[in-house]
Amino acid sequence: MIGKLTWRELERQGIKRCCVMFSSGKQCRRRASAAFGSSWCDKHGPEMKMHTDYANAALAAQKKSEDS
Repeated sequence: MIGKLTWRELERQGIKRCCVMFSSGKQCRRRASAAFGSSWCDKHGPEMKMHTDYANAALAAQKKSEDS
């Protein structure tokens, strides 16, 4: 096939799509990056990693306070 492939065809080849969903209900159209665990693209990855790291630190702090 000549031209651009659809995401369905790319996913059959093992290429993953960025998991970010916009408030409009549409999904990011970029390819997921291996640098971010094949979940997010290079554009959204740093911001999403910052949010997940913050949430994981908060959960760890809460668990630590409950254990004391």
